[in-house]
Amino acid sequence: MAETTCPQCGGQIKEMDPKVGSSVCQSCGLVDPETETEQSEVDNKEDGSNTPVQTETSSLNVTWVSDVNVRDSSDENIVELLLLLDRAAHQLRFCRDNRIRAAELVISGWENRLLQGRSKDALVGASVYLASRESERPVPVSIIAKVVGEKEGLINNSYRELIKTLEIEVPVTGPEAYTQYLGEELGIQVGLVRKVEEFLDCETDISGNPAAIAVGALYLTASAHGHEITLAEAGKAAGVAKETVWRKVNDLRKLEVCESYLIQT
Repeated sequence: MAETTCPQCGGQIKEMDPKVGSSVCQSCGLVDPETETEQSEVDNKEDGSNTPVQTETSSLNVTWVSDVNVRDSSDENIVELLLLLDRAAHQLRFCRDNRIRAAELVISGWENRLLQGRSKDALVGASVYLASRESERPVPVSIIAKVVGEKEGLINNSYRELIKTLEIEVPVTGPEAYTQYLGEELGIQVGLVRKVEEFLDCETDISGNPAAIAVGALYLTASAHGHEITLAEAGKAAGVAKETVWRKVNDLRKLEVCESYLIQT
C-alpha cells in the first residue's frame, strides 16, 4: 500500500482501497479519493490521450471528513462507510453541516457495533435519514434507499436501532416537513412551497405516507399556477408511485379549504 504525506497535517497517507483509489491520513483522518483521478490521467497519457477519466469517486470532495473524530483511521470499515456516506450526501445535495452530522452518526453506529448483522449501506442510509430528520428537512426513506442501493425496510430497521442505541429523540414528522425538499426537487417557486407548507401545517386529516401527501399538495398548487408537473415526476421526487400521488390529490380535493387555499390562483 502506497504512502505519502498528508497535505493538511503532514502526516502519513495510507492507501486503503485500491479499487476506488481511496486513501486516509493516519493522523487527522482526512479521506482523499482523488488518487484514482491522478492514476487515470497517467494511464491516459500512456495511451496518447489528454482527456482525464472522471469517475464517480473522483468527482467528490470529502475533505469534510477530516472534521469528524475518526478514532482508528487504519480501520478499512470506517473509511468505506465514510466514502459510501459521502457519495449519498453528494447525490442528495447535503450541506456541509448535514454531511458532518451524518458522518458522526455513522461513526457512532459503527462504534456501537450496529454493523453486526447489517449492511454498510443500511447503516449509511439510516444515518443520512436521521441527519435529514434532525435538520427539519427530511428526505423520504424511499429516495435514500435508491441512492444507497439498499432495501427501504432494512434502512428503517437500522434507523430505529440507531436512535434506540444512541438514545436520540426524534420528533414526529408531518407532511409539511417534506415540502422544502420536494419543492426544490420539482423546481417549484419558494412562495408556493411556503403556501403549501402553511396549509399542511394545519390539521388536514389525511392519513398515509407524509411525503406522498406533501407532493400531492405541491402538485395541486403548482398545476393551478401554471407549472407543468406530471404525476410521474411528482411520484419520482417523493419516491412513490404516480397512482399514490393521484390518490392523495383526490383526498386533498375533498377538504373544504383545499379549493380556496391550494388551487385558487
